[in-house]
Amino acid sequence: MDLLGLVLDPGVVDVDPDLGGDPAELVADLLHGSTFLPGQHTVHDRLLSGGLVALGGVVCGVVTKVVVVSHGVGLPRSAYFYAATVIGMRMFVAVVPPDEALEDLGEFLAPRQEAESGFRWTVPDQWHVTLAFMHDVPDRALDDLVARLARAAARRTPFTVSVAGGGAFPNAGRAKVLFAGLDVSDPEELRRLKTGARAAAGKAGAEAEGGRFHPHLTLARIGRPLDVTRWLRVLEAYRGPTWTAQEISLIESHLGEGPRKRPRYEVLESFRLGRSVT
Repeated sequence: MDLLGLVLDPGVVDVDPDLGGDPAELVADLLHGSTFLPGQHTVHDRLLSGGLVALGGVVCGVVTKVVVVSHGVGLPRSAYFYAATVIGMRMFVAVVPPDEALEDLGEFLAPRQEAESGFRWTVPDQWHVTLAFMHDVPDRALDDLVARLARAAARRTPFTVSVAGGGAFPNAGRAKVLFAGLDVSDPEELRRLKTGARAAAGKAGAEAEGGRFHPHLTLARIGRPLDVTRWLRVLEAYRGPTWTAQEISLIESHLGEGPRKRPRYEVLESFRLGRSVT
């Protein structure tokens, strides 16, 4: 079920489904704390910190799209309609780098982050490579999803990875997302791992979003499009330690439950690559 309402000047116009990762998290970072007009224009009390929608004080949905509309009588200059989707279990399948790789990248970025006040930086313990994102996983589908992901992982073999370079979505000139890139020893194996994870989700009844696959680690989200060419030059100079991807993880995203109302990630299961499943 979709919900519709009106929000005041959140500073974002739209959500591009190809930005990577969970689009609701992008919106949550950009719309934090905006409030709704009372009365007939909205069925909600408030857009809570983290982009969550509340109805009668109970969290019931998350904003997924914001579009500009002409302001009418009694409305301020900047008013936006939003569409929100009632939330189920939000999950994703990901390759998670080991601690040493996360720490190395974190140490490289830390002294440079303070210079960018307009960036909303992600935290190292949430960096991951998304293979499949499922915005609404039914309870009844979870056991089958776990079993199918175990079989999908068993069909694939480990490969080596280094975090290296970077990029921006949708482009460097008008970036909304800054990301770190990957140097993978066997890109085809990673692609097949993605395909297997998404197929497992679909067959279990937890349909995964089918956008293009551009493996990366999301480093920062940006409220208004910026030219980040300078940052791409910085990331070009970075190459982290090499590590072996040996497993994938099924992770649940609890929106608004982390520090500063960010998502809290909970690893539900991990699946070894190349290990037979009986």
